[in-house]
Amino acid sequence: MKKGRLALETIFTTVQFLCRQGLAIRGHEDVNSNFFQLLELRKNDVPELKDWLGRSGYKWTSHYIQNEIIDLLGKSVLRKVLASIKKTEHFSIMVDEASDSSIHEQVSFCIRTVDDSLIINEDFIGLYETPNTESQTLFIILKYIFARLDLSMDNLRGQCYDGASNMSGKFKGLKKLVLDIQPKARYVHCTAHNLNLAVEDSLRHLTSMRDIMALAKDLINTVRESNKRMGLFRTMRYVSANDQAGLRPLCPTRWTMRASSISRILKNFEELLQFFETFSVEDKTEAGYKCAGYRESMLQFKTYFFLRLYCHAMNPVENVNEKIQSPHLSVADLENIYEGLICILKGRRDSFENFWELCLKRKTFTS
Repeated sequence: MKKGRLALETIFTTVQFLCRQGLAIRGHEDVNSNFFQLLELRKNDVPELKDWLGRSGYKWTSHYIQNEIIDLLGKSVLRKVLASIKKTEHFSIMVDEASDSSIHEQVSFCIRTVDDSLIINEDFIGLYETPNTESQTLFIILKYIFARLDLSMDNLRGQCYDGASNMSGKFKGLKKLVLDIQPKARYVHCTAHNLNLAVEDSLRHLTSMRDIMALAKDLINTVRESNKRMGLFRTMRYVSANDQAGLRPLCPTRWTMRASSISRILKNFEELLQFFETFSVEDKTEAGYKCAGYRESMLQFKTYFFLRLYCHAMNPVENVNEKIQSPHLSVADLENIYEGLICILKGRRDSFENFWELCLKRKTFTS
């Protein structure tokens, strides 16, 4: 009995380690899976496990047992999290919905609390599948979560969602449905989403920014979507001894997360020019014609200038976007961060002449 208990404990800790490190437990073949290979390694140090795995009877290693262990571990963690939440009594919630890779809509649920030391804690509770994203459906899911976690709406003091009408709608949104039963649950628009809306509203009407974003997206995709083109681009970076990071995709929805992608273009500007020139000569397909057009665009001063200008203005915004997503951020911290951002942007606006001079130091362009 003692040996069997020790073997089971080793199986539990093996699953726990794989889950903690975010590693896959199973593979296409059980014998080559991380779970079984780690057990093979550990049985050298745990003789009881070696004897247990060598027996002909049940071994507690099937897929069903693995899933049950994961479920038990998850519930154990959740109980500890809930104990901490209930100790603070009052809490706020954060809810968002998104589609997974299999195009199934899911709802993420987080809880924020403040302990006796005024330390903010943010805990991710779980993902819940939803048939649609209507506010009534989300409200039903929310009530189910509260019931399952044994939490009371009476202790809810805040709710945070994005600005979609089904979430923050004044009359029929999830916000309104929650306020109807708990008026003390103050609604706060997601700060990161709010910042993105402000940036998008400021830039989308500027044709220069709209055009440079479209160009950046197209030329990045043209290089990255083909192994052949990507290989040629890597070769040119290697030959020129460019140790800067390579190209990265442009975020399709968040304007506050594009500066890093644009800066990669600037860091690889010479290599991109060389790549487009070489590929447009060697390749006679439509891709080659596109590369020729991208090269002509990059040879224009306005292209380089607007790429630099976007990074100059948006790099501090992107840094702020990362900071405001901290799980320990308070409203006071947020106010200080935004005040600092405003000062930085004003300073860069006032010193525009210096920025202009730096751009003019660039080698001569065709126009």
